[in-house]
Amino acid sequence: MTSGGDCGPETRRRGLRAAVTLTCAGVVAGVALAGFGLLARRWLMWVSVHGDSMAPELKHGDRALAIRVPPATIRRGQMVVGRIPPGFDDPEVAAHRPPYFVKRVLGVGGDLVTQPDGSQLRVPPGCYYVRGAAEFSVDSTTWGPIQADRLLGVVLARVGRGGSR
Repeated sequence: MTSGGDCGPETRRRGLRAAVTLTCAGVVAGVALAGFGLLARRWLMWVSVHGDSMAPELKHGDRALAIRVPPATIRRGQMVVGRIPPGFDDPEVAAHRPPYFVKRVLGVGGDLVTQPDGSQLRVPPGCYYVRGAAEFSVDSTTWGPIQADRLLGVVLARVGRGGSR
């Protein structure tokens, strides 16, 4: 007769099965998380905002989450992340900030947009007219319309508030 703390062969087998099951579940969960991480890295971008051109929505030091999308899906009114056009990425400035911008799309190919000086511009096909929210923003008023292949994605949300300068 044995006491309540039976450690016979059947009890040890059940314990081993439980340990193997938990180990397998842990491996499956780890693989699933790694897969999600790879997909998230491929489709999502964390963006640090440099400058106040999108204030008050995004301010210097804020962090934003953007999703990579095909340029053809980008619409007027969306806030986008893009690469600064060639010739405008000043090496002295680039040393202090990344070579991308966050702006709002005001016009898509074929649209007629009114510029700050009152003149109108027809956005060429395959291009976007982007502007910052601030008067002093460097955007399509400086660069001209942006080629679609320079846009990387659409901002989904601000995920962190930056500090003051």
